[in-house]
Amino acid sequence: MLCPFCLQDVNKFKKDKQKSWKNYTCPKCNASIPIEYIKNYDTHSPAVLSLVGLRGHGKTCYLASLFHELQVEAAKKWDGFSCKPIDEQGLVIIREKQKALNEGKLPNPTPKIFPRPVIMKLNKVPKLDNWHLLTFDVSGEAFVEVDQLKQYGGYLTRAHIIVWLISLNDLRVEDIENLIVPFEQAMAELGGDTKNQQLLVVLTKGDELVSELPDDVKNFLEKDSSDKEDIRYFKHISKQIEKWILTLDEGVYTNFINLLKNDFKSVHFTIVSALGAKPEGQKLNTTASPRRVLIPLQWVLILEKERLTIENKKKRKEEKNYKKLASMLPWNPWHWVKLLYIILVRADILKKQIKLNKIQKKRINEVAAWLITSLIW
Repeated sequence: MLCPFCLQDVNKFKKDKQKSWKNYTCPKCNASIPIEYIKNYDTHSPAVLSLVGLRGHGKTCYLASLFHELQVEAAKKWDGFSCKPIDEQGLVIIREKQKALNEGKLPNPTPKIFPRPVIMKLNKVPKLDNWHLLTFDVSGEAFVEVDQLKQYGGYLTRAHIIVWLISLNDLRVEDIENLIVPFEQAMAELGGDTKNQQLLVVLTKGDELVSELPDDVKNFLEKDSSDKEDIRYFKHISKQIEKWILTLDEGVYTNFINLLKNDFKSVHFTIVSALGAKPEGQKLNTTASPRRVLIPLQWVLILEKERLTIENKKKRKEEKNYKKLASMLPWNPWHWVKLLYIILVRADILKKQIKLNKIQKKRINEVAAWLITSLIW
C-alpha cells in the first residue's frame, strides 16, 4: 500500500490500539491515514499530482481552478463522475482556494511549509476508472534553492510523474537553469533519479498566448473538453506544442527542451488557462472561465494507469514462475542442499565453458542468486 503522505510502499498501516476510535498510521512516517483511503484502496488506486513551478507562473491559480472544475464542471462533462475530499483538512484547503476565485480574487500564494497532500476520491473518470488523487503543492520559492527543495519537496523523489507548470511570458532565459539545475541536484542528493520519472510540461496562462499558437493548439485550448478525447489526441497536441516552442525567439528554448528529453524518462506537453483572462493585479475583471485545466489530471491518470498495468503484468508473471518452480521442488531437506549446490556449480561451469562478456556473466550470477534466494525464502 502507498502512504499518501511520504509516498513510500508499506505492507500495511499500523492500528493505534490505545485510542477508542479507529486510527491508522504509516509505519515509516507516522502520519495518520484517513480511514476512507484504506477502506477504498483496492478499488481506488492512488495517483500523485506533483506540481512544480517557479513563483508567479500560475501554479496556485491552476490548483484552485482544478478543484473548482472537479467539483462543479466535471460531473456535467463526464457521465456518472463524482468526487470529494476524503478528510476535513482537504475540504478546508479546497474551500479556501475556491472562495478566492468566487470573490474575483487570486488565491493566496502557497506557504513554504512541508506539503500535506489534498486527497480526493474520484469516481468514474472516463476510460480511467476510480482513483485517489493525491495533490502536492509547495511554494515556488522552494524550487530555486537545493536546500529548500530537499527540505520541502522530498516527496518529488518518489513521484513517478512530475507536472511542471511554466508561463512562457514570465520565463526569463536565466530561469531555465534555475528550474532544472536545483531540481535535478536535489533529486540526486535525496536518492531519486529523473531518468525514472515522466515529465508533463504545462504551459499556463494560455489565454495570453492564443494569438501566437498553432491552429490545432488554439482550437484545443478554446473548445470544451469531451469524454471522447483520448491519449492519441493529447499526444498530437503535445507534439504541436513542442514544435511551436522550438520556433520561439530564434530557438532560445531548444536547449531547454533537449535537456528535459535527455534527463527524464519521457516528456509531454499541454496548455491551460486557469482563469480564462489576464487579471489586474490580484483581482479578476470577469468571472473566472478556466480552459483545459482537467487535461493535466487526465495525463497523470493515463500515465499512471499505463505504469500500473506494466507492473501488474510483471507481478503476475513472477508469481506464475514462482508457483511453477515451487511445484517442481522436492521437499526433502537434503535435496534442497543438492539443488542449491547444482545451481552454483552449473552457473560457474557456464561461465568457464562458454565465451561470455561481462554483462552475460553478471546476468548468470543474478539468476543464480535469485534462485538461491527464492529457494531459501
